[in-house]
Amino acid sequence: MNTSKCPKCESTTFENVTEMVTGYNYQLNFIRCAKCKTVISILENYNIGALLHGLAEKLNINLYE
Repeated sequence: MNTSKCPKCESTTFENVTEMVTGYNYQLNFIRCAKCKTVISILENYNIGALLHGLAEKLNINLYE
């Protein structure tokens, strides 16, 4: 099995950190190397799909027609 490695330092330990970004009104989740803090990926802080599904249910909208 292959293990994911940091592209900068080749560490195999990662962390998820929620932070604000200047000029952006929402928090983002950064997946980054736990050793050198190189950002590997950025994810939305909220699951947009789940939020939309909940809103559709409240508005009695069937998303699966």
